[in-house]
Amino acid sequence: MMSRMDRNIRFFQEYCPLIIEQLQGWQPHDLVQVVPSRVPGIPTAFYQREAGSFYLHSRYNPIQEAEAWASQQDLDGIRHVIIFGLAFGYHVEALVKRKPNVQLHIYEPDGTVFLASLHDRDWTAFPWQQVRHLAFDGNRPKQEQFLMEMIQQIKDDWTILTIPSVQRCFPEVYSSFQERMKSLRAGYVESLEINIPFQKEWAANALKNLPHILRTDSVFKHRDFFAGQMAIMTASGPSLTEAIPYLRTLKKEKKAIIVAAGTSINALVRHGVSPHMFVSYDPFVNNYKVLQANLDKGIPMVFGSTIYSDIVSEHVGPQAHFILNQDNVYEAIVGGLNTDEVISDAPSIAVVTLQLLYKLGIRKLILAGQDLAFIDDHRYAVGVNEAGYKDGRASEEDRGKYNPVEANDGSTVFTDNSFQVMRQNLEYVIQQIPSGEMEIINTARRGAKIAGTIYSDWESLLALSSDKTPTGKTPLLFPRRSGTSLKPMAKRVEKILDDIYIELKKTVEQLHRFSERCNNGDQDKALKSYQKVLQSLGLLLNHRGFTSLVAYLVRNETHIIQKYLPDAADFDWEEKKRFAFREIPLFLRGVEAALQQLRQGLTEWS
Repeated sequence: MMSRMDRNIRFFQEYCPLIIEQLQGWQPHDLVQVVPSRVPGIPTAFYQREAGSFYLHSRYNPIQEAEAWASQQDLDGIRHVIIFGLAFGYHVEALVKRKPNVQLHIYEPDGTVFLASLHDRDWTAFPWQQVRHLAFDGNRPKQEQFLMEMIQQIKDDWTILTIPSVQRCFPEVYSSFQERMKSLRAGYVESLEINIPFQKEWAANALKNLPHILRTDSVFKHRDFFAGQMAIMTASGPSLTEAIPYLRTLKKEKKAIIVAAGTSINALVRHGVSPHMFVSYDPFVNNYKVLQANLDKGIPMVFGSTIYSDIVSEHVGPQAHFILNQDNVYEAIVGGLNTDEVISDAPSIAVVTLQLLYKLGIRKLILAGQDLAFIDDHRYAVGVNEAGYKDGRASEEDRGKYNPVEANDGSTVFTDNSFQVMRQNLEYVIQQIPSGEMEIINTARRGAKIAGTIYSDWESLLALSSDKTPTGKTPLLFPRRSGTSLKPMAKRVEKILDDIYIELKKTVEQLHRFSERCNNGDQDKALKSYQKVLQSLGLLLNHRGFTSLVAYLVRNETHIIQKYLPDAADFDWEEKKRFAFREIPLFLRGVEAALQQLRQGLTEWS
């Protein structure tokens, strides 16, 4: 006869293999003790901790306890419940008994409790069909995925519940769960706010820049120029001014490749230093305004594919490009993208340039001007001319937001929130680089300490590089190709946009018909129209052209629609009307505006 544990394992292997996968690495231990309750056949358990023993369910009647808890929960209008704690599942079963159609998302703080239950608890009759997600706290990737998915999906018909005994037994995990949810929620809201200005610029610029991309080389075709070399990446911080004499020396002696990140090119030009190239990627007009004065100096430029298009158009000199992960246009229209050569977008040009140089094969990188702090109340080096700052001097508002951090020389230096985000992003990218593949040296003596870098002064670096063989590199001469006809490609894109517009009009027509039937008071016919609206909406969302081109211009609107759509068929009548007359029209107007913007981008191809 098959044991209960074997029966449970076989059931999970057949119907819930992800549970078996998550339990890998968990080992049973004697901190969890399964004991019988006063109800025959209904086990309970206690967990032994330093603070004492904690029963995860009632010693007397676990079922009655769970039903009492479920009866106290306000579930009116609720379709989705995030539950902290599973234990032996009695609370979850009571909740489903009270509200049979509820969708469950369960976060279990300790996999050993579940392991212990397999011997005594029959899980084959548990309402797994209602469980959308189950994550165990010790499985870090699954935990993060669970929390992020919850944050992105939460709306008005969701709630978060906690099993009291599980919370008492695992207070640290519960606290961490709350803090992580709070942090991810803040990041999620921030990303939506960032998407509002950025989403349309990314896609529109990528489309406008496509002719330039097709007529220039990918910088990765010139990997041999960089492979195994030492490079200096200049940033716009105040200490860049102190680095100028050393940069001149290293450039003259051909000891390093000098790469200007973003607006630091302005300070270099002002001081008579011409780098091997500069890198730029910002999609906004302000980037163009700051760089405009030096676009005609003939300095080679390597541009990200979503950069503000006038920068590329007006730049004089050799050019090469790289594709950013926010660019969906290239793969959709051209195809053949090598994902290993895609650079992740970031809040700082330094982070983007660091990724690029690593992928190009630079093995020793010196950071110049990477202060990420206010030095003598200056944000930028003289000559950067960042809009809104006179020679980079901090404002009174900046000073009110100062945060003290440790500097490379051991002193205290002041940063602000934006500097902190940049530093954290730099540290994250550095952490992803395998040990020994790139040495990163920071020369900003009074700049903020960046984890994963080592500090060195310029004199020491010059001494170490005195015996280094010159790179022998000639200036970068990125070729440009002319005569590439874009007419066939433009016609193909126009056809895609026309097809999407047809699907858009179908959805608008179905929505209009639903509105008419609602106004006529014919609810039965209106419900049939509502189903057709959902079908038409699904066809639009799944249209290949929409997912590859348009969705990136309406990220927030698409995200919101996709949050509601899985439950939209089960909405009550009033919810159906709200969804149809509020969320759907906002989405459709966004799609129409996106199509117009893409068509406008096509007119600029020449």
